[in-house]
Amino acid sequence: MLNNVVFFGTSDYCLPILESLRQNFDLKLVVTRPDKPVGRKKVLTPSATKTWAIEHKISVITPETLKKDTQSQIGLISQIRQIHPDFAVVSDFGLIIPEAIFNLPRLGTLNIHFSKLPDLRGPSPVQFTLLRGNTKAWVTIFKLEKTLDTGPILWQKPYPIHPDDTTQTLYLRLFQETARILPAIINDYSPSSYHPITLKPQDHSQATFCRFLTKADGFIPWRLLQQALQALQAHPLQKASIQSLPQIQQEALQTKHHGKQISNFKFQISNLLDFYRAMTPWPGLWTINPEGKRLLIRKCHLEENKLILDEVQFEGKKPQKVLQ
Repeated sequence: MLNNVVFFGTSDYCLPILESLRQNFDLKLVVTRPDKPVGRKKVLTPSATKTWAIEHKISVITPETLKKDTQSQIGLISQIRQIHPDFAVVSDFGLIIPEAIFNLPRLGTLNIHFSKLPDLRGPSPVQFTLLRGNTKAWVTIFKLEKTLDTGPILWQKPYPIHPDDTTQTLYLRLFQETARILPAIINDYSPSSYHPITLKPQDHSQATFCRFLTKADGFIPWRLLQQALQALQAHPLQKASIQSLPQIQQEALQTKHHGKQISNFKFQISNLLDFYRAMTPWPGLWTINPEGKRLLIRKCHLEENKLILDEVQFEGKKPQKVLQ
């Protein structure tokens, strides 16, 4: 039976996973990112997982780096060896875990990834899924190996994407669903299971990739936004090419077609709603108006083939509702 476990993760999205591991196994150690300055006053703030671990009296360590032969790595390796973990779980951690660490648990380290691997390897699969306009999101649990997101797969499952989902709501639901099913998957991963899981190698020839998002990725040109706020009859955007879309969305759609040229693309206002959903809550959908002021689109929806703004925020100002 698998029992001792180490968890690597940082964001508050991970909390359902932590609770699931605590209730079903012996969670010995939480590894998370160091405290960081938050807000205008740059108050040094611990990660959500560190706060959770302290509240539940579970050991927590916050390495600055996991690079070879650093004090951070040496200290973490020493602490994990003392625990003798059966396995480790990683999700939304923020650092690449080297082989010297992920091979320490008896049965290795399991990674939770939100795509149908080998599709959308990389750090932003949920955002790219929404940018594509997909109707399903996937969860993959796989065994960590040296190269990024390439390890053999234990389990995969699709989940429906709701029409009003944003990156935030979809992440929340996928983490909750994964937390619910994770104990059964881990128990089946045990060699002593009556029905042990057979690891399935990935087809690397089918791999696609997504990158980190930056603040600039949320930008939409003022002219394109104004066109989206009006009916297509006035501005026939459906004749526009894929190059009319924000760069990050072009990249996402290219991954859907495995990098092949998209010759039959038809622009729809829903593309920009997908863009808003993927960019929310971070980096946000934003533009620069003709007066040079930065405008954040906090809430919007689609109505009669128009993009309708519900709430906006000028830089340095409070959010304000948009009267229709």
